Amino acid sequence: MINKKALKIASLTSIFTLLFTSFTNSQIIFAANTNATKKHYDISYIYSNKSSTKEKLEYANSKNYDSSKKVRLNEFDLYKEIDNKKGLDSTSQNSMVKKYKDTIKKLNSKNDTELKNLGFDSSRITALRKSKLALNNNNLEQIGSTLTVSVNLDSYYHDMQYEPNSPKFKTLIYAIFSWSWSQAPLVTDTDGLGVEWLSNSQDKLQVYYTSDVVDYYNAIYNTVTSSVDYADQALNNETINKNGLFFTFPFQLNKQAKYKVKNALNGISMNVLVNTNAYVDDFTLYGLYAHSLNLSNPTFSITDNGVDVDSSYKSNAELKPISQEFKYSEWDPNNNQ
Repeated sequence: MINKKALKIASLTSIFTLLFTSFTNSQIIFAANTNATKKHYDISYIYSNKSSTKEKLEYANSKNYDSSKKVRLNEFDLYKEIDNKKGLDSTSQNSMVKKYKDTIKKLNSKNDTELKNLGFDSSRITALRKSKLALNNNNLEQIGSTLTVSVNLDSYYHDMQYEPNSPKFKTLIYAIFSWSWSQAPLVTDTDGLGVEWLSNSQDKLQVYYTSDVVDYYNAIYNTVTSSVDYADQALNNETINKNGLFFTFPFQLNKQAKYKVKNALNGISMNVLVNTNAYVDDFTLYGLYAHSLNLSNPTFSITDNGVDVDSSYKSNAELKPISQEFKYSEWDPNNNQ
């Protein structure tokens, strides 16, 4: 029987994203020390309410996940895709590329400190200043942020306990969805994440524990200032069959506070998936990151065909879907070292 109580206490109070990748500048979050001794992590501790959100993200960063299981998209390319979907060129009134260029022109009127408060680092500010001379595709890409998303398998067990006082599960899986922005995108509102796991057999997986963390970063002070676990919201949005969940989050906190703006730059969704009575030998993990471009909240739909959002939201957002199939026969236990 699924331990519902273990799910409901999943909300944590300290630190996805991501996360799993290092920023190319000196900005925090995943700047790993490559000379440091590799730390051993207890997987059942990390995937529990005993570990802090900071420990969860440090763990995700340490794993060096397979790059083939990641997808990336530059912000400028994101807006071009939306225009293409709507059949707009960059001179059209409703063009996102036009809005992007207009936003860049407005940002050039701000001083460096104001730009840092919006999440700009020095290299991005330099690219912005150069755009005064030539607003070409190269500058537009340099000014834009890059989104990276990933789905990965951390452990795949048969006949294993989650913790000493839990039942022994026929199937026990630790799976993670990770996301990160290289810097704060120019256009933000409410983003969201939907995750689903589907088995190719009749024996299904159910979520036993989830942690859904978003790290908020203040560029002025060059530090993570708060971390929020949206596990309670995710569980409230859990599907009836317990084969998926989703949550939404404001991209910025303290939006109106001078020099105190916090941007959501990375996060994770860690999920313990189980089957009490059957050996599940393969499953597919689906993830969908939705980035809103106006005042709208994504409404997710999780079906046997994967994760999606409502059509009205699609026209004002960029979606980054990703999926990966995992098989027990291909799992190497040494991956968890």
